[in-house]
Amino acid sequence: MVNRGYREFIVDLQNCAMMDSTFMGTLAGVALRLKELGNGHLHVVHCGVRSRELLSGLGLDQIFSIHSEDLRAPECNDLDGDPSAPISPEQKREQAQTMLDAHEALCRAAPENLTRFKDVLDYLKQDLHQKTAAK
Repeated sequence: MVNRGYREFIVDLQNCAMMDSTFMGTLAGVALRLKELGNGHLHVVHCGVRSRELLSGLGLDQIFSIHSEDLRAPECNDLDGDPSAPISPEQKREQAQTMLDAHEALCRAAPENLTRFKDVLDYLKQDLHQKTAAK
């Protein structure tokens, strides 16, 4: 979406029960990309206390806005695709790369995150290397 020229993003966490580091790293990656471009912004809305603690604990409140109040997120169309369809080897490689990119973004967002995610980064790099070698 950023490559297509979109510069304002709203992520609505109203129905979000939990977040993993890949999701938070993906948010960080978008926010950092917008910062590199010099315009645009990422807004996280309907953020609960626990989600705010997780995001702030990784320093992500420094690179995008987090709102607890009722900012209205835009309506979105349903995403295309069949979630039960088998995943191809290429899709698995893309997924591994996305996970690696997300965790690297967390470390770029706040350098102290490197110690938190060093083992995850090592594992993801090894996993991606194996998936690429099997190609």
